Amino acid sequence: MTSYATGPYRLTLLPHQPYAVRYSAAAPALGFAFDGQTGQHAFDSDRLRPFRTRPNSFAYVPPDCAVQSRSPTGGEYLTITLPDALAAPQTTDLSAPALRPLALRLRQELLAPGRIDPLELEALAAQFVAGAREALALPKPRAAGWLTPQRLARLDALIEAQLAEGISVAALAAALGLSEGFFSRAVKASLGVSPQAYLLDRKLSRARALLRTRPDDLSQIALAAGFSSHAHLSAACRRYLGVTPSALRGQG
Repeated sequence: MTSYATGPYRLTLLPHQPYAVRYSAAAPALGFAFDGQTGQHAFDSDRLRPFRTRPNSFAYVPPDCAVQSRSPTGGEYLTITLPDALAAPQTTDLSAPALRPLALRLRQELLAPGRIDPLELEALAAQFVAGAREALALPKPRAAGWLTPQRLARLDALIEAQLAEGISVAALAAALGLSEGFFSRAVKASLGVSPQAYLLDRKLSRARALLRTRPDDLSQIALAAGFSSHAHLSAACRRYLGVTPSALRGQG
């Protein structure tokens, strides 16, 4: 876990690992899910309900909200604690594609704590909060029709099973009985990114898990995560995470 306070905000980057928490929110907070998550949660209730959070979705927890949440796998998650409550109820799994680039830049800053620029981090956090405030004020869009939680689980299972072999977008669409065009539109509508970007996210997520848990050399890890070479993995890490694979060893 990496946490950093800047201006009126506290940002925390939670790693992809199992968790079980129970607390009353001392301050309002926004969250952004880089990975999909499944588990059980409850808000202002003792009744736990199953949940499936989509990647690239965000949530808002108001102050004094009682939270219970647990997941056998977890997922990388960014939280931003706010100085003031937003004019919105507690909510989860909301889509706001404009927040993804800001969340990625915030993650880059937090993964390289020695290079953090407090003023830039505060400005990025303020932009994220403004974007979330705008998204919360809008009527909830209809859920992207085709990519239901069950179909997203099937898609993730297909990717997980074949990631190291270099599965393509066309192959995923065919496995799901869809045209490539329709599949691409459904993924974009539901997850806010293209299928190609989603596959890259999954590759990076697997590479980071292997870097955290296995002593293999970087070439082996690159291939196991679906990258063509150590150089390909290194380039992707630098571009999308802002750090080298070696710097990620032992991190969440």
